[in-house]
Amino acid sequence: MSRNSLVKSITRLLVRAWTAFSEVAVVGFLAFLFLDRDNPFRSDDPYLVGLLFGAIAACLAFVYTVTETVAERLRRPGLTAPVYTGIVGAWCLSLWAGSWATREGADLLVFVATGSLIAGALTWILCRVTLPRAVAAPLSCIGALLVVMYFVVAVGMARR
Repeated sequence: MSRNSLVKSITRLLVRAWTAFSEVAVVGFLAFLFLDRDNPFRSDDPYLVGLLFGAIAACLAFVYTVTETVAERLRRPGLTAPVYTGIVGAWCLSLWAGSWATREGADLLVFVATGSLIAGALTWILCRVTLPRAVAAPLSCIGALLVVMYFVVAVGMARR
């Protein structure tokens, strides 16, 4: 692997991870905000949910990109989708199985497993489609704003 292709692969990995983090964090934030009806200026719960699922999506983007790179090196590009789907499925099934095996926190494990499945599907779409800069740049800025707002709200909650 040449230095140029290594830099290109790392750049692709970082861009995909940040894009997946930003988009899925915003979707998770808005979904939780809509479903739970928390005040986003007084509660950090929507931010935590968004950041959790954004972090999961960034990890899954890493998995997808590494799987895609290995599949390209093996000259088997059709290998990416089944391997990625298997990894996401195994992750979600392990969380669901953990929820059956425990009494405390079972609801949280089911919540994370379901959110991970949704994050995995969104990440798969985001990794396969190249967003135009006119769409990706504002969404990335909103993702960064989400992180900043979490800290602003958390500090405000600590002062109360």
